[in-house]
Amino acid sequence: MLSKLIKFFTQEYIFFLFLGTLGAICLYWMVKPHNVGFSPDSMAYLEMAENFSTGKGFVNADGDIISHWPPLYSTAIALTAKITGLRIIESGIILQPFLLFTTIIIFFFILKKLKVNNYLVYYSGLLLILSPLIGNFPWYLSEGLFYVFLLFSFYFLLKWHESRKRRYLIIMGFFCGLLFLTRYAGIGFIGGYLLVVAIFNITTPIGKIKDVMSVLFPLILSIIPWFLYIYTVKENATVRHFDVHIISTSKLMDLLKVFGFWFLGSTIARISFAFFMVYCLLFFFKRGRSFRKLIKSFYKRFSAKVLIIFLLCFIYISFLIISISFYDSWTPLDSRILSPVFIFIFILVLLFLQYLHEKRFFTVLIAGCFFLFLSFSTLTFPSHQNHLLRGKGYTREKWRQSETLERWKKASRPVQVFTNATELGYIHLGERFELLPLKEKKDEINNLLEMVKDGKAEIIFLNEVNWKNDLVGPRLLLRDTSDLHIHFFSDGFIIRSTFE
Repeated sequence: MLSKLIKFFTQEYIFFLFLGTLGAICLYWMVKPHNVGFSPDSMAYLEMAENFSTGKGFVNADGDIISHWPPLYSTAIALTAKITGLRIIESGIILQPFLLFTTIIIFFFILKKLKVNNYLVYYSGLLLILSPLIGNFPWYLSEGLFYVFLLFSFYFLLKWHESRKRRYLIIMGFFCGLLFLTRYAGIGFIGGYLLVVAIFNITTPIGKIKDVMSVLFPLILSIIPWFLYIYTVKENATVRHFDVHIISTSKLMDLLKVFGFWFLGSTIARISFAFFMVYCLLFFFKRGRSFRKLIKSFYKRFSAKVLIIFLLCFIYISFLIISISFYDSWTPLDSRILSPVFIFIFILVLLFLQYLHEKRFFTVLIAGCFFLFLSFSTLTFPSHQNHLLRGKGYTREKWRQSETLERWKKASRPVQVFTNATELGYIHLGERFELLPLKEKKDEINNLLEMVKDGKAEIIFLNEVNWKNDLVGPRLLLRDTSDLHIHFFSDGFIIRSTFE
Protein backbone atom coordinates (compact mmCIF):
# COMPACT_ATOMS: atom_id res chain seq x y z
CA MET A 1 0.00 0.00 0.00
CA LEU A 2 2.79 2.41 0.93
CA SER A 3 4.66 1.62 -2.29
CA LYS A 4 1.56 2.41 -4.34
CA LEU A 5 1.14 5.70 -2.48
CA ILE A 6 4.78 6.61 -3.12
CA LYS A 7 4.39 5.68 -6.80
CA PHE A 8 1.36 7.92 -7.04
CA PHE A 9 3.47 10.94 -6.14
CA THR A 10 6.10 10.38 -8.81
CA GLN A 11 6.79 13.18 -11.27
CA GLU A 12 4.27 12.11 -13.92
CA TYR A 13 1.46 11.69 -11.36
CA ILE A 14 2.24 15.03 -9.74
CA PHE A 15 2.07 16.68 -13.16
CA PHE A 16 -1.45 15.41 -13.80
CA LEU A 17 -2.58 16.32 -10.29
CA PHE A 18 -1.26 19.80 -11.01
CA LEU A 19 -2.93 19.84 -14.43
CA GLY A 20 -6.25 18.67 -12.99
CA THR A 21 -6.08 21.27 -10.24
CA LEU A 22 -5.16 23.99 -12.75
CA GLY A 23 -8.08 23.01 -15.00
CA ALA A 24 -10.50 23.05 -12.06
CA ILE A 25 -9.25 26.45 -10.85
CA CYS A 26 -9.51 27.95 -14.36
CA LEU A 27 -13.06 26.60 -14.75
CA TYR A 28 -14.07 27.98 -11.35
CA TRP A 29 -12.54 31.36 -12.24
CA MET A 30 -14.41 31.35 -15.55
CA VAL A 31 -17.89 30.53 -14.19
CA LYS A 32 -17.77 32.39 -10.86
CA PRO A 33 -18.78 35.85 -12.18
CA HIS A 34 -22.01 34.70 -13.88
CA ASN A 35 -22.55 31.13 -12.59
CA VAL A 36 -22.53 28.09 -14.89
CA GLY A 37 -24.76 28.24 -17.95
CA PHE A 38 -28.41 27.17 -17.66
CA SER A 39 -30.50 25.54 -20.41
CA PRO A 40 -34.02 23.98 -20.44
CA ASP A 41 -32.55 20.65 -19.27
CA SER A 42 -30.74 22.52 -16.50
CA MET A 43 -34.06 23.75 -15.12
CA ALA A 44 -35.31 20.17 -14.83
CA TYR A 45 -32.15 19.17 -12.94
CA LEU A 46 -32.54 22.24 -10.72
CA GLU A 47 -36.11 21.40 -9.78
CA MET A 48 -35.21 17.76 -9.10
CA ALA A 49 -32.26 18.76 -6.91
CA GLU A 50 -34.26 21.33 -4.93
CA ASN A 51 -37.12 18.95 -4.23
CA PHE A 52 -34.79 16.05 -3.46
CA SER A 53 -32.88 18.17 -0.95
CA THR A 54 -36.13 19.01 0.88
CA GLY A 55 -37.28 15.39 0.99
CA LYS A 56 -40.00 15.69 -1.66
CA GLY A 57 -38.31 13.27 -4.03
CA PHE A 58 -37.36 13.59 -7.69
CA VAL A 59 -40.30 15.77 -8.68
CA ASN A 60 -40.83 19.08 -10.44
CA ALA A 61 -42.35 22.28 -9.07
CA ASP A 62 -45.86 20.83 -9.52
CA GLY A 63 -45.00 17.71 -7.54
CA ASP A 64 -44.98 15.40 -10.58
CA ILE A 65 -42.22 12.81 -10.77
CA ILE A 66 -39.51 13.56 -13.33
CA SER A 67 -38.61 10.24 -14.95
CA HIS A 68 -37.44 11.70 -18.27
CA TRP A 69 -34.07 12.53 -16.68
CA PRO A 70 -32.25 10.03 -14.43
CA PRO A 71 -31.54 11.15 -10.85
CA LEU A 72 -27.80 10.95 -10.26
CA TYR A 73 -26.75 14.42 -11.43
CA SER A 74 -29.51 16.10 -9.42
CA THR A 75 -28.43 14.05 -6.40
CA ALA A 76 -24.82 15.18 -6.90
CA ILE A 77 -25.96 18.81 -7.13
CA ALA A 78 -28.02 18.51 -3.93
CA LEU A 79 -25.13 16.85 -2.04
CA THR A 80 -22.70 19.53 -3.24
CA ALA A 81 -25.04 22.23 -1.96
CA LYS A 82 -25.37 20.42 1.37
CA ILE A 83 -21.60 20.07 1.81
CA THR A 84 -20.65 23.58 0.68
CA GLY A 85 -23.59 25.50 2.12
CA LEU A 86 -24.32 27.03 -1.29
CA ARG A 87 -27.77 27.33 -2.79
CA ILE A 88 -28.81 24.55 -5.15
CA ILE A 89 -28.70 26.99 -8.04
CA GLU A 90 -25.08 27.91 -7.23
CA SER A 91 -23.69 24.44 -6.44
CA GLY A 92 -22.65 23.81 -10.05
CA ILE A 93 -19.88 26.39 -9.51
CA ILE A 94 -18.18 23.85 -7.21
CA LEU A 95 -19.37 20.53 -8.67
CA GLN A 96 -18.38 21.17 -12.29
CA PRO A 97 -14.69 22.05 -11.54
CA PHE A 98 -14.48 18.96 -9.30
CA LEU A 99 -15.83 16.79 -12.15
CA LEU A 100 -13.29 18.33 -14.54
CA PHE A 101 -10.47 17.55 -12.10
CA THR A 102 -11.67 13.94 -11.79
CA THR A 103 -12.01 13.56 -15.56
CA ILE A 104 -8.43 14.69 -16.14
CA ILE A 105 -7.06 12.30 -13.50
CA ILE A 106 -8.93 9.26 -14.82
CA PHE A 107 -7.92 10.13 -18.38
CA PHE A 108 -4.31 10.07 -17.21
CA PHE A 109 -4.71 6.55 -15.79
CA ILE A 110 -6.23 5.38 -19.08
CA LEU A 111 -3.28 6.72 -21.08
CA LYS A 112 -0.85 5.04 -18.69
CA LYS A 113 -2.78 1.78 -19.10
CA LEU A 114 -2.45 2.18 -22.88
CA LYS A 115 1.31 2.68 -22.38
CA VAL A 116 1.44 6.06 -24.10
CA ASN A 117 4.81 7.82 -23.95
CA ASN A 118 5.16 10.06 -20.88
CA TYR A 119 5.75 13.24 -22.85
CA LEU A 120 2.69 12.53 -24.98
CA VAL A 121 0.72 11.86 -21.80
CA TYR A 122 1.70 15.28 -20.46
CA TYR A 123 0.85 17.02 -23.70
CA SER A 124 -2.45 15.15 -24.05
CA GLY A 125 -3.51 16.47 -20.64
CA LEU A 126 -3.01 20.01 -21.88
CA LEU A 127 -4.88 19.20 -25.09
CA LEU A 128 -7.75 17.71 -23.10
CA ILE A 129 -8.18 20.97 -21.17
CA LEU A 130 -8.23 22.86 -24.48
CA SER A 131 -10.45 20.37 -26.31
CA PRO A 132 -14.14 20.82 -27.29
CA LEU A 133 -15.00 18.26 -24.60
CA ILE A 134 -14.38 20.87 -21.90
CA GLY A 135 -17.03 23.12 -23.44
CA ASN A 136 -19.73 21.09 -21.64
CA PHE A 137 -18.33 21.61 -18.13
CA PRO A 138 -19.33 25.30 -17.71
CA TRP A 139 -23.01 24.24 -17.86
CA TYR A 140 -25.47 23.06 -15.20
CA LEU A 141 -25.73 19.76 -17.05
CA SER A 142 -24.89 16.10 -16.45
CA GLU A 143 -22.19 15.64 -19.11
CA GLY A 144 -19.29 16.13 -16.70
CA LEU A 145 -20.55 13.41 -14.34
CA PHE A 146 -21.23 11.19 -17.36
CA TYR A 147 -17.62 11.54 -18.56
CA VAL A 148 -16.33 10.52 -15.11
CA PHE A 149 -18.30 7.26 -15.06
CA LEU A 150 -17.62 6.58 -18.75
CA LEU A 151 -13.87 6.89 -18.24
CA PHE A 152 -13.97 4.79 -15.08
CA SER A 153 -15.87 2.01 -16.88
CA PHE A 154 -13.50 2.15 -19.85
CA TYR A 155 -10.48 2.00 -17.54
CA PHE A 156 -11.71 -1.19 -15.88
CA LEU A 157 -12.57 -2.65 -19.29
CA LEU A 158 -8.92 -2.15 -20.26
CA LYS A 159 -7.78 -3.75 -17.01
CA TRP A 160 -10.02 -6.77 -17.71
CA HIS A 161 -8.76 -6.99 -21.30
CA GLU A 162 -5.20 -7.00 -20.01
CA SER A 163 -5.61 -9.45 -17.11
CA ARG A 164 -8.90 -11.31 -17.79
CA LYS A 165 -9.77 -11.03 -14.11
CA ARG A 166 -13.53 -11.09 -13.59
CA ARG A 167 -13.47 -8.67 -10.67
CA TYR A 168 -12.73 -5.84 -13.09
CA LEU A 169 -15.91 -6.67 -15.01
CA ILE A 170 -17.91 -6.48 -11.79
CA ILE A 171 -16.49 -3.03 -11.04
CA MET A 172 -17.12 -1.98 -14.64
CA GLY A 173 -20.74 -3.15 -14.35
CA PHE A 174 -21.20 -0.97 -11.29
CA PHE A 175 -19.89 2.09 -13.13
CA CYS A 176 -22.12 1.21 -16.09
CA GLY A 177 -25.08 1.40 -13.71
CA LEU A 178 -23.95 4.84 -12.56
CA LEU A 179 -23.52 5.79 -16.22
CA PHE A 180 -27.15 4.87 -16.91
CA LEU A 181 -28.37 6.73 -13.80
CA THR A 182 -26.59 9.86 -15.04
CA ARG A 183 -27.82 9.82 -18.65
CA TYR A 184 -30.05 7.26 -20.35
CA ALA A 185 -27.78 7.62 -23.38
CA GLY A 186 -25.36 5.47 -21.41
CA ILE A 187 -27.33 2.49 -22.73
CA GLY A 188 -25.37 2.87 -25.96
CA PHE A 189 -22.03 2.40 -24.25
CA ILE A 190 -23.36 -0.34 -21.98
CA GLY A 191 -24.39 -2.28 -25.08
CA GLY A 192 -20.93 -1.67 -26.52
CA TYR A 193 -19.24 -2.94 -23.36
CA LEU A 194 -21.30 -6.15 -23.34
CA LEU A 195 -20.47 -6.75 -27.00
CA VAL A 196 -16.76 -6.19 -26.38
CA VAL A 197 -16.78 -8.59 -23.43
CA ALA A 198 -18.53 -11.23 -25.54
CA ILE A 199 -16.29 -10.82 -28.62
CA PHE A 200 -12.91 -10.44 -26.91
CA ASN A 201 -13.48 -13.28 -24.48
CA ILE A 202 -11.31 -16.23 -25.53
CA THR A 203 -12.81 -18.72 -23.07
CA THR A 204 -15.63 -21.22 -23.60
CA PRO A 205 -19.25 -20.17 -24.27
CA ILE A 206 -19.97 -20.74 -20.57
CA GLY A 207 -17.05 -18.44 -19.73
CA LYS A 208 -18.47 -15.76 -22.05
CA ILE A 209 -21.84 -16.00 -20.32
CA LYS A 210 -20.23 -15.71 -16.89
CA ASP A 211 -18.26 -12.64 -17.96
CA VAL A 212 -21.32 -10.97 -19.45
CA MET A 213 -23.30 -11.71 -16.28
CA SER A 214 -20.43 -10.26 -14.23
CA VAL A 215 -21.22 -6.96 -15.93
CA LEU A 216 -25.01 -7.27 -15.94
CA PHE A 217 -25.48 -8.27 -12.30
CA PRO A 218 -23.97 -5.14 -10.65
CA LEU A 219 -25.48 -3.03 -13.43
CA ILE A 220 -29.01 -4.28 -12.71
CA LEU A 221 -28.53 -3.98 -8.96
CA SER A 222 -27.49 -0.34 -9.48
CA ILE A 223 -30.48 0.73 -11.55
CA ILE A 224 -33.32 -1.31 -10.01
CA PRO A 225 -33.93 1.19 -7.15
CA TRP A 226 -34.59 3.98 -9.67
CA PHE A 227 -37.21 1.97 -11.56
CA LEU A 228 -38.82 0.81 -8.31
CA TYR A 229 -39.01 4.43 -7.23
CA ILE A 230 -40.65 5.45 -10.52
CA TYR A 231 -43.30 2.76 -10.47
CA THR A 232 -43.95 3.14 -6.74
CA VAL A 233 -44.52 6.88 -6.93
CA LYS A 234 -46.32 6.87 -10.25
CA GLU A 235 -48.14 3.80 -11.48
CA ASN A 236 -47.62 2.75 -15.10
CA ALA A 237 -44.92 5.38 -15.56
CA THR A 238 -42.72 5.15 -18.64
CA VAL A 239 -39.36 6.80 -19.10
CA ARG A 240 -39.80 7.17 -22.87
CA HIS A 241 -42.75 6.74 -25.24
CA PHE A 242 -42.44 4.68 -28.42
CA ASP A 243 -43.29 6.44 -31.67
CA VAL A 244 -42.02 6.05 -35.23
CA HIS A 245 -40.26 9.09 -36.72
CA ILE A 246 -37.29 7.86 -38.74
CA ILE A 247 -34.24 10.09 -38.45
CA SER A 248 -33.82 12.56 -41.31
CA THR A 249 -30.88 12.75 -43.68
CA SER A 250 -30.15 16.31 -42.56
CA LYS A 251 -29.79 15.16 -38.95
CA LEU A 252 -27.40 12.41 -40.03
CA MET A 253 -25.37 15.05 -41.85
CA ASP A 254 -25.18 16.95 -38.55
CA LEU A 255 -23.22 13.98 -37.26
CA LEU A 256 -20.47 14.54 -39.82
CA LYS A 257 -20.53 18.28 -39.26
CA VAL A 258 -19.91 17.80 -35.54
CA PHE A 259 -16.91 15.53 -36.21
CA GLY A 260 -15.48 18.16 -38.54
CA PHE A 261 -16.23 20.97 -36.09
CA TRP A 262 -14.26 19.31 -33.29
CA PHE A 263 -10.99 19.39 -35.23
CA LEU A 264 -11.61 22.03 -37.92
CA GLY A 265 -13.90 24.43 -36.10
CA SER A 266 -11.92 27.59 -36.78
CA THR A 267 -10.35 29.21 -39.82
CA ILE A 268 -6.87 28.86 -38.31
CA ALA A 269 -7.50 25.13 -37.75
CA ARG A 270 -8.55 24.60 -41.37
CA ILE A 271 -5.55 26.48 -42.74
CA SER A 272 -3.10 24.70 -40.44
CA PHE A 273 -4.67 21.34 -41.32
CA ALA A 274 -4.10 22.00 -45.02
CA PHE A 275 -0.42 22.77 -44.37
CA PHE A 276 -0.14 19.72 -42.12
CA MET A 277 -1.56 17.38 -44.79
CA VAL A 278 0.71 18.78 -47.51
CA TYR A 279 3.71 18.37 -45.23
CA CYS A 280 2.76 14.77 -44.40
CA LEU A 281 2.29 13.88 -48.07
CA LEU A 282 5.72 15.28 -48.94
CA PHE A 283 7.33 13.61 -45.93
CA PHE A 284 6.00 10.11 -46.60
CA PHE A 285 6.43 10.42 -50.38
CA LYS A 286 10.09 11.24 -49.82
CA ARG A 287 10.42 8.12 -47.67
CA GLY A 288 8.58 5.94 -50.18
CA ARG A 289 5.63 5.24 -47.87
CA SER A 290 1.93 5.92 -48.22
CA PHE A 291 -0.73 6.87 -45.67
CA ARG A 292 -2.50 3.64 -46.49
CA LYS A 293 0.50 1.54 -45.44
CA LEU A 294 0.97 3.71 -42.38
CA ILE A 295 -2.65 3.21 -41.28
CA LYS A 296 -2.42 -0.55 -41.86
CA SER A 297 0.75 -0.71 -39.82
CA PHE A 298 -0.84 1.39 -37.07
CA TYR A 299 -3.91 -0.86 -36.98
CA LYS A 300 -1.73 -3.96 -36.74
CA ARG A 301 0.08 -2.41 -33.78
CA PHE A 302 -3.08 -1.39 -31.87
CA SER A 303 -5.73 -3.64 -33.44
CA ALA A 304 -7.44 -4.71 -30.19
CA LYS A 305 -7.69 -1.15 -28.81
CA VAL A 306 -8.89 0.22 -32.15
CA LEU A 307 -11.60 -2.44 -32.45
CA ILE A 308 -12.79 -1.87 -28.89
CA ILE A 309 -13.04 1.88 -29.40
CA PHE A 310 -14.71 1.47 -32.78
CA LEU A 311 -17.35 -0.88 -31.33
CA LEU A 312 -18.09 1.45 -28.42
CA CYS A 313 -18.53 4.47 -30.71
CA PHE A 314 -20.52 2.52 -33.31
CA ILE A 315 -22.96 1.08 -30.76
CA TYR A 316 -23.42 4.44 -29.03
CA ILE A 317 -24.12 6.31 -32.29
CA SER A 318 -26.43 3.50 -33.45
CA PHE A 319 -28.32 3.76 -30.17
CA LEU A 320 -28.75 7.53 -30.68
CA ILE A 321 -30.08 7.00 -34.19
CA ILE A 322 -32.54 4.34 -32.96
CA SER A 323 -33.60 6.54 -30.05
CA ILE A 324 -34.24 9.52 -32.33
CA SER A 325 -36.13 7.35 -34.82
CA PHE A 326 -38.46 5.70 -32.29
CA TYR A 327 -38.44 7.68 -29.02
CA ASP A 328 -37.07 11.25 -29.01
CA SER A 329 -37.37 12.81 -32.44
CA TRP A 330 -36.41 16.26 -31.10
CA THR A 331 -33.02 15.08 -29.82
CA PRO A 332 -30.31 16.80 -31.91
CA LEU A 333 -27.13 15.07 -33.01
CA ASP A 334 -25.09 17.99 -31.74
CA SER A 335 -21.69 18.37 -30.13
CA ARG A 336 -23.15 17.95 -26.65
CA ILE A 337 -24.78 14.54 -27.09
CA LEU A 338 -21.92 13.26 -29.26
CA SER A 339 -19.19 14.56 -26.95
CA PRO A 340 -18.58 11.14 -25.30
CA VAL A 341 -17.52 9.88 -28.73
CA PHE A 342 -14.91 12.65 -28.82
CA ILE A 343 -13.18 11.03 -25.84
CA PHE A 344 -12.57 7.84 -27.80
CA ILE A 345 -11.64 9.60 -31.04
CA PHE A 346 -9.13 11.64 -29.04
CA ILE A 347 -7.67 8.43 -27.55
CA LEU A 348 -7.30 7.00 -31.08
CA VAL A 349 -5.50 10.17 -32.17
CA LEU A 350 -3.15 9.86 -29.21
CA LEU A 351 -2.45 6.21 -30.03
CA PHE A 352 -1.58 7.29 -33.57
CA LEU A 353 0.79 9.92 -32.20
CA GLN A 354 2.30 7.23 -29.99
CA TYR A 355 2.84 5.10 -33.10
CA LEU A 356 4.59 8.00 -34.83
CA HIS A 357 6.83 8.30 -31.78
CA GLU A 358 7.67 4.58 -31.87
CA LYS A 359 8.55 4.82 -35.59
CA ARG A 360 10.64 7.92 -34.84
CA PHE A 361 8.65 10.15 -37.21
CA PHE A 362 9.38 13.04 -34.89
CA THR A 363 8.81 15.92 -37.32
CA VAL A 364 5.35 14.60 -38.27
CA LEU A 365 4.63 14.00 -34.59
CA ILE A 366 5.53 17.57 -33.66
CA ALA A 367 3.53 18.94 -36.59
CA GLY A 368 0.49 16.87 -35.51
CA CYS A 369 0.76 18.05 -31.92
CA PHE A 370 1.06 21.65 -33.05
CA PHE A 371 -2.00 21.30 -35.31
CA LEU A 372 -4.11 19.87 -32.45
CA PHE A 373 -3.04 22.72 -30.18
CA LEU A 374 -4.03 25.32 -32.78
CA SER A 375 -7.28 23.52 -33.61
CA PHE A 376 -8.50 23.14 -30.04
CA SER A 377 -7.30 26.45 -28.63
CA THR A 378 -8.74 28.62 -31.43
CA LEU A 379 -12.08 26.85 -30.99
CA THR A 380 -12.38 26.91 -27.20
CA PHE A 381 -10.65 30.14 -26.14
CA PRO A 382 -13.32 32.46 -27.65
CA SER A 383 -16.08 30.39 -26.04
CA HIS A 384 -14.42 30.45 -22.62
CA GLN A 385 -13.70 34.16 -22.90
CA ASN A 386 -17.34 34.80 -23.77
CA HIS A 387 -18.49 32.86 -20.71
CA LEU A 388 -16.09 34.71 -18.45
CA LEU A 389 -17.23 38.12 -19.70
CA ARG A 390 -20.92 37.55 -20.42
CA GLY A 391 -22.01 34.15 -19.09
CA LYS A 392 -24.07 31.59 -21.03
CA GLY A 393 -27.67 30.52 -21.37
CA TYR A 394 -30.15 31.83 -18.82
CA THR A 395 -27.37 33.21 -16.60
CA ARG A 396 -25.98 35.51 -19.28
CA GLU A 397 -25.09 39.01 -18.20
CA LYS A 398 -27.87 40.58 -20.29
CA TRP A 399 -30.48 38.68 -18.28
CA ARG A 400 -28.82 39.52 -14.96
CA GLN A 401 -28.96 43.20 -15.95
CA SER A 402 -32.42 43.11 -17.54
CA GLU A 403 -34.11 46.47 -17.05
CA THR A 404 -37.56 44.89 -17.35
CA LEU A 405 -36.92 42.27 -14.64
CA GLU A 406 -35.24 44.82 -12.38
CA ARG A 407 -38.13 47.28 -12.63
CA TRP A 408 -40.68 44.55 -11.92
CA LYS A 409 -38.68 43.50 -8.85
CA LYS A 410 -38.77 47.05 -7.48
CA ALA A 411 -42.53 47.40 -8.01
CA SER A 412 -43.81 43.84 -7.68
CA ARG A 413 -47.36 43.21 -6.47
CA PRO A 414 -49.08 40.10 -5.06
CA VAL A 415 -50.81 39.10 -8.28
CA GLN A 416 -50.39 36.26 -10.76
CA VAL A 417 -47.61 36.97 -13.28
CA PHE A 418 -47.44 35.57 -16.82
CA THR A 419 -44.30 35.73 -18.95
CA ASN A 420 -42.48 34.26 -21.94
CA ALA A 421 -39.40 33.72 -19.74
CA THR A 422 -40.40 31.59 -16.73
CA GLU A 423 -36.82 30.30 -16.40
CA LEU A 424 -35.38 33.81 -16.12
CA GLY A 425 -38.00 34.79 -13.57
CA TYR A 426 -36.98 31.92 -11.31
CA ILE A 427 -33.20 32.19 -11.76
CA HIS A 428 -32.91 35.97 -11.39
CA LEU A 429 -35.95 36.87 -9.26
CA GLY A 430 -36.64 33.64 -7.39
CA GLU A 431 -40.26 33.78 -8.59
CA ARG A 432 -42.25 31.04 -10.29
CA PHE A 433 -44.23 32.78 -13.01
CA GLU A 434 -46.88 31.31 -15.28
CA LEU A 435 -46.19 30.74 -18.97
CA LEU A 436 -48.00 32.93 -21.52
CA PRO A 437 -50.64 31.14 -23.66
CA LEU A 438 -49.79 29.71 -27.07
CA LYS A 439 -50.39 32.13 -29.94
CA GLU A 440 -53.20 29.96 -31.40
CA LYS A 441 -55.10 29.88 -28.07
CA LYS A 442 -57.21 32.98 -28.71
CA ASP A 443 -59.64 32.38 -25.85
CA GLU A 444 -56.85 31.93 -23.32
CA ILE A 445 -55.18 35.14 -24.54
CA ASN A 446 -58.43 37.10 -24.21
CA ASN A 447 -59.05 35.69 -20.73
CA LEU A 448 -55.53 36.65 -19.69
CA LEU A 449 -55.97 40.24 -20.88
CA GLU A 450 -59.26 40.46 -18.99
CA MET A 451 -57.51 39.25 -15.83
CA VAL A 452 -54.89 41.96 -16.30
CA LYS A 453 -57.55 44.65 -16.78
CA ASP A 454 -59.24 43.50 -13.56
CA GLY A 455 -55.95 43.76 -11.67
CA LYS A 456 -55.72 39.99 -11.10
CA ALA A 457 -52.63 39.39 -13.26
CA GLU A 458 -49.64 41.06 -14.88
CA ILE A 459 -47.58 40.30 -17.99
CA ILE A 460 -43.80 40.51 -18.29
CA PHE A 461 -42.50 40.18 -21.83
CA LEU A 462 -38.79 40.06 -22.76
CA ASN A 463 -38.07 40.88 -26.40
CA GLU A 464 -34.89 38.80 -26.76
CA VAL A 465 -36.31 35.50 -25.52
CA ASN A 466 -36.07 33.34 -28.64
CA TRP A 467 -36.79 29.87 -27.25
CA LYS A 468 -40.56 30.35 -26.81
CA ASN A 469 -41.62 31.44 -30.29
CA ASP A 470 -44.86 29.44 -30.11
CA LEU A 471 -46.19 31.71 -27.36
CA VAL A 472 -48.34 34.80 -27.87
CA GLY A 473 -46.24 37.75 -29.06
CA PRO A 474 -46.29 41.54 -28.61
CA ARG A 475 -48.68 42.11 -31.52
CA LEU A 476 -51.56 40.26 -29.87
CA LEU A 477 -50.75 41.38 -26.34
CA LEU A 478 -50.70 45.06 -27.32
CA ARG A 479 -53.64 45.08 -29.73
CA ASP A 480 -55.99 46.60 -27.12
CA THR A 481 -54.37 48.92 -24.60
CA SER A 482 -57.52 50.34 -23.05
CA ASP A 483 -57.62 49.99 -19.24
CA LEU A 484 -53.98 48.86 -19.33
CA HIS A 485 -50.70 50.43 -18.31
CA ILE A 486 -47.88 49.47 -20.67
CA HIS A 487 -44.41 50.12 -19.23
CA PHE A 488 -41.80 49.86 -21.99
CA PHE A 489 -38.13 49.24 -21.26
CA SER A 490 -34.98 48.68 -23.31
CA ASP A 491 -35.43 44.88 -23.38
CA GLY A 492 -39.16 44.33 -22.92
CA PHE A 493 -42.36 45.61 -21.36
CA ILE A 494 -44.71 45.06 -18.42
CA ILE A 495 -48.49 45.16 -18.78
CA ARG A 496 -50.54 46.10 -15.71
CA SER A 497 -54.04 47.24 -14.91
CA THR A 498 -54.80 50.95 -14.65
CA PHE A 499 -56.15 50.24 -11.14
CA GLU A 500 -52.85 50.46 -9.28
